[in-house]
Amino acid sequence: MGNKVIVFISLFAIVISWLIVITIFFLGGIEGEIGRLVRTYCFGYGYYPPDVVIARIISMFSVPIAITVIFIILFSHIRKLLALTSTILFILSIISFLNSARGATAPQVNLNFKIPNDIKLSSIDGNELTLEGDYILTFFYISCHGSCPLIVKAVRNAPNNKNIILVSLNPYNTNEELKQFHFENGLKDNIKIVRLEKNELLKFLNALNLKIEIPNDKNAQINHPVVFYKIKNYNVVEVTYGLNVRF
Repeated sequence: MGNKVIVFISLFAIVISWLIVITIFFLGGIEGEIGRLVRTYCFGYGYYPPDVVIARIISMFSVPIAITVIFIILFSHIRKLLALTSTILFILSIISFLNSARGATAPQVNLNFKIPNDIKLSSIDGNELTLEGDYILTFFYISCHGSCPLIVKAVRNAPNNKNIILVSLNPYNTNEELKQFHFENGLKDNIKIVRLEKNELLKFLNALNLKIEIPNDKNAQINHPVVFYKIKNYNVVEVTYGLNVRF
């Protein structure tokens, strides 16, 4: 009876530790807000430098490996069973990790394309914005609680001499709501928020080669990439996917 309890506890601990890792990697490979949330907060894709991302991935594997080694050392009479179980789960975690890494890969981008100058952008203060000069442009929406807070944090920490445009992906938020958002998040004067009507927003997204579905519900979640555009005189000269943008 005692041996059966030991076997059960050992296998349970090993399986649970590996399943947690597999689940995290699996969620990280999902397209959309959930996948970006896991890739960003758990691994730091697009936010931290590669060495930090690698360290986080290694640490993710190290916990179940350490648990497995400890139980194999303690209970040598079931060593083969523990080793076989761990090997199978390790292979599954590698498959899940590769799927997650594929989800974190930025798409190929064609640079040096021009944004039509007939697209009119106005800040929430009512001032017309032209893209003459140097700008950094990105997207967010108020009810986004995954990647958008990190986007806002990144632009808030940008130098004061950088012209930054935050385009709202939710055309149903009012200018007053966006002004309140600007104030509550401590955004500086060099950071302008732009609100567009749905048709104009879709036209602008198309000009940037972005395929984002804009729902008809104000509170709906919007599946969007974390992307920063560096624009010079209406020309897109650099595109950065993820939060590791150079201001």
